[in-house]
Amino acid sequence: AAGAAGAAGAGADRAVGAAASYTVTFVNHSGQTIWIGSGVNADGSENLTGLPTLAPGQSATVAVPMTSTDHWRGKFFARQFCSGAPGSDFRCLVGDCGVQADRCTTGEQPAGLAEFNFDRADRLAPWYNVSYVNAFSLPITISPDNAPPPPVGGGECEVVGCSTALLAYCPAENLTYRPGTRERMVCTNPNRDAATSYSNAITAHCPKAYAWSKQDTVPGNRVMRQCAPCTGFTITFYPPGGTEQAMPRGEIPGFAAKCADVAGADPADRTQVQLYRCNGSIAQQWTVATDGTLRALGKCLDVDGGGTGNGTRVQLYTCNNSGAQQWRHTGGRDIVNPQANKCLDVKDVNSADGTPLHLWECTGGANQKWSLPT
Repeated sequence: AAGAAGAAGAGADRAVGAAASYTVTFVNHSGQTIWIGSGVNADGSENLTGLPTLAPGQSATVAVPMTSTDHWRGKFFARQFCSGAPGSDFRCLVGDCGVQADRCTTGEQPAGLAEFNFDRADRLAPWYNVSYVNAFSLPITISPDNAPPPPVGGGECEVVGCSTALLAYCPAENLTYRPGTRERMVCTNPNRDAATSYSNAITAHCPKAYAWSKQDTVPGNRVMRQCAPCTGFTITFYPPGGTEQAMPRGEIPGFAAKCADVAGADPADRTQVQLYRCNGSIAQQWTVATDGTLRALGKCLDVDGGGTGNGTRVQLYTCNNSGAQQWRHTGGRDIVNPQANKCLDVKDVNSADGTPLHLWECTGGANQKWSLPT
C-alpha cells in the first residue's frame, strides 16, 4: 500500500486535534455482495473485527479503534466473490485475507484500498487516499463526513478516488477474468514502483488515486488529502464496469456475411483486424463500450498511428482514450472513425478470409456495412 496508511508521524510535533473519535461508513453501490476487509500498520494500530457484509445498496458504519493508542493507520477494501463456511473454507476471489468473513487473519490478496492515517498528535490528520498500487476492481471514493466543502480547485477535505468503471481500461496482460466467464474481475499492477501502462490507464481516468507507489512525488499530483475538521469518512464502492457481460457483446458481421476478426486471436498490440467467416470464437467477440470504443480480447479497435488517410491499417491496440479508438455506428450501418471521418472498410472489396480491414472514405459500399451487437 502507499499513502496515508504509511504516513506515520506526519506532523506529530503539532498540537493534539480536537476530534476524539472517528467513524467510517461503507456504502455498497457495486451491484454485488461485498465483504469488508481491513488491515493495519505494525505500529500498535488495532485490528478490526465484526466487519460487515453488504448486499447491493446496503451501508454500515464502524468506529475507528483508538482507545489503546492515539492513532490508527490502516486500510479498508472490498472482498469479492466469496464463498465457503466462515472459519473453515471461506475464500474470496478478490481481496482474500483468510477464512473469517468478518475480519482478516492474513494479508490481503491484491485489491483497491481506502487508506487512512488517524493521529490525534497531528493537527492536520486524518490523512486519506485511494490506492490502486496493487490492483483495482471496484471503483472507490472516500468522502469526508461533516467537513466544510473543499476550496475551489480542490485541496483539504476533497473527495478522492473516482466512480469510473476502470476495468474497461485495464491492459489485457494485467487482466484476470472471473473463472468460467468473460467477466473482468481484477486488474493487477505488474510493477508497483514504476509508471507502466497499468498506472497510465489509472492516471488518465482516475487522477485522484494512487496508481504506483511514488506517485505522490510527481509534481501536481492529487492523490493524498487531509481533513482535520471531519468526524469520519464514507467509503463508497461502485460497479466495476468494463465487464463484457454488462455491455453489448458479440460478433460484428459485415461484407459477404463474414465477421470482423482479430487475426489468430492474438491480443498483442498491432495485431491486424481482418474479415473472416463468422465462427463465434473469442477473436470475434466485440464489446460495444460506453466510451465509444469497440473492444476484443481486452483491447481496442485502433487506427494505426492515429492516421486519417485512405488505406490506414486498422488493428488491435491497448485502450488509451485516443481519437484513433473512437467509433460511431451510423444509421446507414457504417462504422466511422470521427477523427479521420472515414469508414471501417474491407480492403479491395475482397470477401476472402483474412482480408485486412482498413480506413477508407465512406462510399456506401457493401464492404463498409456492419451490424453491431445489441
